[in-house]
Amino acid sequence: MNYIGIDPGLTGVVAWFTDEDDKPRWFKLPVKFKPGIKFKKDGVTPSAGQAFIKKQIDCFALGQMIDAHFQVLNQDHWIMMERVSTRHGQGMASAGSLMHTVGAIEGVFNAMFEEVEWVDTVPPQVWMLALGLHGKHKKDKNVIKEWVVNTFDMPKRFNKDVADAIAIAWYNKQINQ
Repeated sequence: MNYIGIDPGLTGVVAWFTDEDDKPRWFKLPVKFKPGIKFKKDGVTPSAGQAFIKKQIDCFALGQMIDAHFQVLNQDHWIMMERVSTRHGQGMASAGSLMHTVGAIEGVFNAMFEEVEWVDTVPPQVWMLALGLHGKHKKDKNVIKEWVVNTFDMPKRFNKDVADAIAIAWYNKQINQ
């Protein structure tokens, strides 16, 4: 059984634990430039009518990564993804890109796995509260990373997205094992 936690977004991460051990594993979500984006020497210029979102999830590469990391695709997988929503002041293009990313991730996982249990999307407050981190993260942005480092005796060579995905996967394992 794999207990998968996903921190969605263009800088997102897929993390998981197995029944056999408590060693976190993860990979970053692959991204690619959106088709039709025109390049100039000084940067990217959107085509007429396009928003200024340069990248999107590379669904083909994500499928290959899932195939490589979850070699037994017909075993059970409990998948939990962080619930995302728009934030005050967030632009329409950014919000749309995030929702597109969530849909792409769900679609690829559903297409790849014969047996998939979507536990549901989980709000950040729920998994943070269960791990004793809710409220603390507002004062210290690194509190989740520190929790991961201390809980799993890991080096600090990863970013906040990795820490969030590992914490979500751990929460998933705790409630579904």
